[in-house]
Amino acid sequence: MASTETKSKGAANPADVALLRTLSTCHYIVGGFVTFIGVLLLSIFLLLRPPAAPNGSHQLEYLALVFLASITILGVANIVSGKFLRERRRRGFSTAVALVDAATMVGSFAYPGSIGIGGGLSVPVLGIFGLISLFVLMKNSIPDCYRA
Repeated sequence: MASTETKSKGAANPADVALLRTLSTCHYIVGGFVTFIGVLLLSIFLLLRPPAAPNGSHQLEYLALVFLASITILGVANIVSGKFLRERRRRGFSTAVALVDAATMVGSFAYPGSIGIGGGLSVPVLGIFGLISLFVLMKNSIPDCYRA
């Protein structure tokens, strides 16, 4: 009776399963890179912290810590999303991470932090990756992969 209640994962379209596997690998790579950059910048900031302001104001320091910690958390979320994509479960979490990745594109046009191409043209790599992830996850046949 237990075999009739659980569905096999083989009923999904093989092309979509391969697409999710590739997207999962990309999430692992991007997440590892973003986590590495976040931990590196956070470590540098904590080691080379400027002296405290004479009036005791630490707001800018706290803001920098929150920003750098959020970069690290976004990298870890991408790695976890890659794991869920590989297992074909928790599509909502992967979609939320892809939305946050895509939202980073907004700031990339105004602020440094993107990969620069000669002449000052910047490419918001994480934002484009988030959009591609959203297009894949919103494809009509992808929910069948999660149900199968």
